[in-house]
Amino acid sequence: MKRVILWVGLLVLTGWSAWRFSQPDVVPQSHASLVAPDISKVAVIELMPASGIRIRLKEKDGTWLLAGSPDMPANRESVSHLLDNLADMRVIRVVTHTHAHDDTLGMNKGVKLVLRDQADTAFFHLTVGKQGSDLISTYVRVGRSPEVLAVNKSLAWQVTRSPNAWKAPPSKPGDASAAARKTSQGGGKLLPPENL
Repeated sequence: MKRVILWVGLLVLTGWSAWRFSQPDVVPQSHASLVAPDISKVAVIELMPASGIRIRLKEKDGTWLLAGSPDMPANRESVSHLLDNLADMRVIRVVTHTHAHDDTLGMNKGVKLVLRDQADTAFFHLTVGKQGSDLISTYVRVGRSPEVLAVNKSLAWQVTRSPNAWKAPPSKPGDASAAARKTSQGGGKLLPPENL
């Protein structure tokens, strides 16, 4: 009889454990609204790795540029993908409330992401740490908060791109827009495609 009770208890405990760990963590409403920025205001994206080259992407006349000397066209798809992921970010869970696990979660060597508006005023700060063990989530810290959150987007690979990876791909030969970007030999002036 004792064995039957023990087996039933073990079976109930196993069933409860399986059910409990299959349930999503409940995130307080305050955290759910903390993360996703209003991307309609974004005019500048700054990416600042802990060690490395600072990347500044800016929008000018509807085109994204990789800031430099000179500015170069940025990969529109890469910029759009990053902005879409930022807008769709949702908190999965609060990982920690302190700085105690910053090394483990990649916060100390994370990439600082700053979004700025047309007036070059920063309105959103995010530190992007390591990718989660599920390969879908990312550990982030919003602003100066000590809390580290797991969000539902894979951002780590996007914000650690090299400056060259942010450049627009070369145009295909014969493309009218490529021809319009070619410069004349002598004056450096842009020629319309029909004059090339």
